[in-house]
Amino acid sequence: MKKLLGILVLGLLWCNASFAETPTAWKIDDKYLTPKCFIYEWLSSHNFSEFHDRYAGGLDWKEWLTNIGLYYGKEIPLEDSFEDSFGNTLSLTRYLKDCTSSKPIIEDEEKFLSYEVSGIKPKDSCKILAPNVSAKCLDIKIIKLRQKYLRMAPIMESHIYGIFELANKNKIILPLKMNYVVEKKTSEEKIEDTSSLDKVSYFGVPMAHDKLLYMGITPEEELNNLLHIFEILIYGENEETVYSEDGRYWTRTGCKLGDCGNKGLLWIDLKKKVAIGVISHSFWGLLSYKDGQIFIFSNYFENSKDFPDEFIKAYSNWIKNKAIKPSLYRFLNSKNEIKQLSQIK
Repeated sequence: MKKLLGILVLGLLWCNASFAETPTAWKIDDKYLTPKCFIYEWLSSHNFSEFHDRYAGGLDWKEWLTNIGLYYGKEIPLEDSFEDSFGNTLSLTRYLKDCTSSKPIIEDEEKFLSYEVSGIKPKDSCKILAPNVSAKCLDIKIIKLRQKYLRMAPIMESHIYGIFELANKNKIILPLKMNYVVEKKTSEEKIEDTSSLDKVSYFGVPMAHDKLLYMGITPEEELNNLLHIFEILIYGENEETVYSEDGRYWTRTGCKLGDCGNKGLLWIDLKKKVAIGVISHSFWGLLSYKDGQIFIFSNYFENSKDFPDEFIKAYSNWIKNKAIKPSLYRFLNSKNEIKQLSQIK
């Protein structure tokens, strides 16, 4: 969670502003690299924590990560892959045949990830940044990755990646230097002036006061911010994003990485700027455990009876598809009050 804790900022608007200039896709031979080609640190830091544990041998986290290219061909075997404790297959090697396109694609809408080429390095840089890689270096560039988050400001990081050709002619791309340069947002990406900065905001829609709660979702056995808890779920595993046919309603669901017993749903009416969040959990405090607890929060409704029918429809489909059996309901309303409900509406 190193990265998540370092970049959370309250009340920021997630917007669809593009880069100031139209970026160009990275082209190699007759193919274009897509965002899937680039290994980057997840919001939870889980993937690079696993890489560090497997390859770093006690080296300082920041030093190892910043100069990761120095360790390929020695501590980090090329093409090595392994399963983490959750059954995910992880590898620092990405094959171009698995991530390139015949058309230029610089944005992955499902992952909220886009990229641009921000600099070109001479091929000799490969030997400096990855001296133990014997494969032929074909190209090396500085790539600016842009990760968009629903409530937070977009995060932009610059890393250096190299493309290599193996003896069997397969082409791979490796992260050679992870700089973690977090840049300021462009002038187009403005912070929305909400009435209170202690409210969670998505698409500029204030959702709720950011209560301190414990639901058994965060790794620490202590109270944590509601927004922190919620984003662990909707940016975890099995993420799904759905727009209604008319584009008015937006729904995103997900579950905790490695623990899909804890789930989250975010529903937004993009026309009225109304948002509702839902968490399915088992703990309410350290000592109170019960499966199927439902926590609903919104800054736009004092009474759950006023929930929109479209939200009820999305919620009902979610609990049915995910086989959730609600045991009780709690609602954090627009007056910052938590009320226990006998039914959702």
